Amino acid sequence: MTCLRKTHTVSKNYFDDMKRVENEILSMIARIKPRTIVDIGVGESTKSFVSSSTAHFISIDVNCNKIAGFVRDSSLDIARLDNLEFVCADALNPPLRSNSADLVILHFVLHEIDPRFHLDILAGVKRVSRYVLIVEPTPNGSELYRRLWYVWREAMRSIGRFEEYKEPEYWLQLLNRLNMHIVEEKTISWRVPVPYEVLEAMVTTWIEEWRREGVPERYVHQLEEFLEEAKTKQFRWSDIFAVLALSNRNVSVS
Repeated sequence: MTCLRKTHTVSKNYFDDMKRVENEILSMIARIKPRTIVDIGVGESTKSFVSSSTAHFISIDVNCNKIAGFVRDSSLDIARLDNLEFVCADALNPPLRSNSADLVILHFVLHEIDPRFHLDILAGVKRVSRYVLIVEPTPNGSELYRRLWYVWREAMRSIGRFEEYKEPEYWLQLLNRLNMHIVEEKTISWRVPVPYEVLEAMVTTWIEEWRREGVPERYVHQLEEFLEEAKTKQFRWSDIFAVLALSNRNVSVS
């Protein structure tokens, strides 16, 4: 997500709400006090997780350039980076020993992966770790939000990628099929709409990325039309669903 200076009260309220949402997720991690955490998908959330925990982190991403960029540009201090290992690998085949981690985090990752592989990925997580934390956006929201998601979904499909949001029940059913025990689940709602200046900066970044990745211009135009409409209509992110599960139902929760 694009970082902006918090100079206006409206923007400050939004960033404060972002922090509240982040803390809701971090509280689920703190509940189980993990010593070794595997974070699948390198990004802004990686910084939050690493900064808020003394655990040893193993961060996995299929994009090796993304890992290199994170190390180069990260604001994390040296002490925290020293406690963070990076592995360039596919989430379907994480090169980790069985039962080698306390927690695997899948934060805003699964919706970017072909849904046909979701069950296999979670089965691999179950092999590797005692707990898994899934954090995903939900598909429901305002008309303007649904319009943005539709453009994103179709743009990604056009280049063979995915942006497929699912209802909470979908994730719960997958975990149940793997005989995993739900420790905690929560739906986190945004209290503050996205300020136009924040949305504008994000859309500008998205357009640059889409053009580099070869997304057809018609989707860029649809994104620009969405931004124009957002000048006069309030835009708010959809709810976030987070679920913490124990890999083995026969093992007691910490």
